[in-house]
Amino acid sequence: MSEIWELLDMNRQKTGILHERGVTVPDGLYHLVVEIWVQKPNGDLLLTQRHPDKPLGLKWECSRGSAVAGEDGVVAAYRELFEEAGIFAEIDVIQFKGHTIHSNYITETYLYESLMNDISLNLQAEEVVDAKWVHPSEIEQNLDELIPELWDRYCKFIKVG
Repeated sequence: MSEIWELLDMNRQKTGILHERGVTVPDGLYHLVVEIWVQKPNGDLLLTQRHPDKPLGLKWECSRGSAVAGEDGVVAAYRELFEEAGIFAEIDVIQFKGHTIHSNYITETYLYESLMNDISLNLQAEEVVDAKWVHPSEIEQNLDELIPELWDRYCKFIKVG
């Protein structure tokens, strides 16, 4: 069974229109994509490496994916983080940081600030082939390894200074 999304309007409001993944999204409507950055107290960020069979295979990213029908952004971010990395983040501490509008989707950016530096991971083999904790300065030196626009959104919504 394919994934079903509920489309949004340009104000990020649900329209009640259900849409099957893989079918072109009608003009003026959007599907919701979420991304969630995980940051340890020491400042390190979690990056996961995309499965080689996915678009942009082997590029690095934070946990991200599409919201399915019935989910809002924070619930989708919570689910994606648990599915892809095996991290259970209390939903009430996941912080919405901002959104960007693209041609047929809206990206909502979230942050989970862990209270612990020791975080175990359980990677979803179909989606993620590797993971690493890196300092933001290390990411800035290797931007060509990231999926496009990811670091721009981090800098716009999360990075301080």
